[in-house]
Amino acid sequence: MSRLLITGANGHLGTRLIREAARQHELVAIVRSGRAREQLVAATNGLPVDIRVVDYTDEASLVGAATGCRTAIHLVGIIKRPRGTAYADAHENPCRALANAAASAGVSSIVYLSLIGSDRSSSNECFSSRGRAEDILRAGTVPATIIRVPMVLGAGDYAAWSLSRKARSAIVLAFRAASLEQPIAAGDVVTAILHAMAGREHRIVELAGPESLSRRELIARAGHVYGRSPWVISLPIGLALFMAGMLERLLANPPVTRDMLGILDHDDNLDSEAGARLLDVELTSLDDMLRSALPGDQLSRSNPDLPG
Repeated sequence: MSRLLITGANGHLGTRLIREAARQHELVAIVRSGRAREQLVAATNGLPVDIRVVDYTDEASLVGAATGCRTAIHLVGIIKRPRGTAYADAHENPCRALANAAASAGVSSIVYLSLIGSDRSSSNECFSSRGRAEDILRAGTVPATIIRVPMVLGAGDYAAWSLSRKARSAIVLAFRAASLEQPIAAGDVVTAILHAMAGREHRIVELAGPESLSRRELIARAGHVYGRSPWVISLPIGLALFMAGMLERLLANPPVTRDMLGILDHDDNLDSEAGARLLDVELTSLDDMLRSALPGDQLSRSNPDLPG
């Protein structure tokens, strides 16, 4: 039974990964606060996981956690930067510490979950920071597989909750409703991560769901799950950027920022089969993804295409 290190383990994807990986691997899960540790203990419900509170930039502590581990799976990252902080603190600096720690601890591979659109030359500060973080891992001596993903949909996560709320509404105001989405099932991402551990060279894999469709169409498909037909009104993205800029100036921790909008507005239209083949993932269909991820308390029972 091999041993794995998972950083940023307390998120929805981290807990899903732990539940799946605990069947065949010993796990060391890293979180950065006592509160996060308590949440993860509750979420993993007694699974045999060594949960440690470690600063993601504390290289010495990371070496101790990574010693004996075959692979380090890095799930740390943000899309919103609170005022007074830097993206580097969430992306570049943790990746630098992990790359060094993995090399010192004898780790065989690193898997890093990134975002489609990440590029150090991007005008979006979050995308450019993610791109620099990717470059740091690729410059290290431990082979790193970087998996870039778009919107990830899984039961209980924020993306699924937000889409569900829109799907059940009569009228939805959406910024640039023609923006292309290509959501992927959370379970498929977990499978990809576990398969990527075998990587023995630096590589970037872009992995997305089987359908690229407009935001308007995605909301309509989600509405179909509930037997509803929301009316989507498209608003200009420029208006959203103006409003976000005002919020950034007025609030220390605004609910939305211009960088966040840039990420959400990114057009995702990839060859889904290429990444799936590389990581041996059988992609979940969009309709199955929606049925599984969206909260089920109001699922349509009159729609013949839906189970039950």
